Amino acid sequence: MQRVKAGRPRVAEEIEKLVVRLATENRLWGYLRIAGELRKLDVQLSHRTVAAILDRYGVKPAPQRSTDSSWRSFVADHVDQLVATDFFTVDVVGWLGKRTYDVLFAIHLGTRRVQVMGVTEHSNGDYMVQVAREATMPDTGWLKAVGAKYLIHDRDTKFCGRWKEILKNAGIEPTAIPLSSPNLNAFAERWVRTVKREWFRRLWFIGYRGFGEVLNEYVAHYNAERPHQGKGNRPLGFVDPPGQRPIAARKRGKIRCVTRCRGAVRHYEHVAA
Repeated sequence: MQRVKAGRPRVAEEIEKLVVRLATENRLWGYLRIAGELRKLDVQLSHRTVAAILDRYGVKPAPQRSTDSSWRSFVADHVDQLVATDFFTVDVVGWLGKRTYDVLFAIHLGTRRVQVMGVTEHSNGDYMVQVAREATMPDTGWLKAVGAKYLIHDRDTKFCGRWKEILKNAGIEPTAIPLSSPNLNAFAERWVRTVKREWFRRLWFIGYRGFGEVLNEYVAHYNAERPHQGKGNRPLGFVDPPGQRPIAARKRGKIRCVTRCRGAVRHYEHVAA
């Protein structure tokens, strides 16, 4: 005789999929609202059961679901016009002891290209105004060059009112993410994590000059040599030559290892014949 498991039987898969459908198509609906809609369809589920089903499928509660969905749509609709910016700090050892620098960077979401906007010990309002002016110059400004229309940033007080005013005057809308929502600035957060993992935590810096050289070298490597999973696992801007043969059919030549950032970063390339 087969033993019957204790507890309530699991909800039918068809009903679970209906619950998930209602939640994903109506991002403002909470558990009670979904349960009420199901009752209209002759499906009797408590709001606790609805919550358990959505949790099992990885669907967030209504407030988070609404924010994530609307933001995801915004990013998808404007990805070529979006730039994200943020800071990270670096400790550098000098003759007068340890000094902490703020690195301000920006990343264009469409191309994933990164630009260091400035490195300073004093990221005050005057400094931020100067950075904004240089970045929005009609002929030489990086934000203008990439066609930025929106600049995503967190609510750090460094992003002051004068900084925002200069951006708006240049036709770029500063777009602040909600508090405690780093996932909404995921591109910038991911770049900082990559920087720290690949070279920042593996090197010691003595003096600003040495740090600045390594930082610039890594940015150049990131923009030209490093494969990116979000871009087909290829370097940015890489295009397969027309009529290129499969790798297995090509004549194999010598491959050399090229080191960057004092040996902390490597990439490989064919040796020119």
